[in-house]
Amino acid sequence: MAGSLQLLCGVQAIPKGYGIEYFIIAGGAGNRGGINGDGFGGGGAGGYLTATSSGEATGQTLTITIGAGSTYSNNGNNTTLTGAITATALGGGYGGGGNYAACGTTSLGANGGCGGGGGASNCATYKYGGTGSQGYNGGSSTGAGHSVGGGGGGCGGSGGNATTTVSGDGGVGVTTTIINTTNATTSSIGEVSGGNLYFGGGGGGSVFTDTPGSGGLGGGTDGKGYYQGAVTNPPANTGGGAGGLSNRELAYGGTQPIGGSGVAILKIPSAAYSGTTTGSPDVYTEGDYKVLVYKSSGTYTT
Repeated sequence: MAGSLQLLCGVQAIPKGYGIEYFIIAGGAGNRGGINGDGFGGGGAGGYLTATSSGEATGQTLTITIGAGSTYSNNGNNTTLTGAITATALGGGYGGGGNYAACGTTSLGANGGCGGGGGASNCATYKYGGTGSQGYNGGSSTGAGHSVGGGGGGCGGSGGNATTTVSGDGGVGVTTTIINTTNATTSSIGEVSGGNLYFGGGGGGSVFTDTPGSGGLGGGTDGKGYYQGAVTNPPANTGGGAGGLSNRELAYGGTQPIGGSGVAILKIPSAAYSGTTTGSPDVYTEGDYKVLVYKSSGTYTT
């Protein structure tokens, strides 16, 4: 009978049609900063994974761990599912530094779920990479002397390469329909634009005196230039990458931006929903499904 539970080896099991659909995104990154210049690369967005499991036996525990965004010289933190489902979304890579004097450890960005943008240094040809299908590469700088940074990679597109006067834009995020935009807005997750829900936009690159890069849709924030002020932190629960900032901002007491934290969304047929959770997820009914939004870590028992 459609929708019924089956008995398998004495254990009640959910048929394959009752698999759990999930969307998870990791924490986004900031950037390295610099010691001799501007043009820091934008932070990479957190990587994402989405799939539908084949069906879990009742009584299994699914543990959800939400990755925080990161700041100075650190990748974003992973978002993971363990137990009934195993999946790891990788944190975003941080953007390169603005040390125009040399390509050294103070200049390098990092690979990640989505790659960080290249900094304005002799490391300019470096493109910090995304990981597999989780996200895209960051953009490159133009090299020493120009002080323009590349854009951070997004979940839906690569970060923009800098020109001699314009920093790279952050890569666009990815869209999902696992939850409707009304409920996503209620839960304050992702970024709604044009009727679509985006996650994981890359941060825009920074610049010395010219044009900084814009953040990508999905929580990425804009880069800043000389005396243009502090970089806005990406919103929580977007996985967005932070824009690059001017070293001048740091010199006058500014702080490094922090990437946006991740989120996990589960979509479960109402007929199979147990209602057993920890971590206080937001729970919505959409058609024949329950949609669970985890903005902090918790569990779901099948």
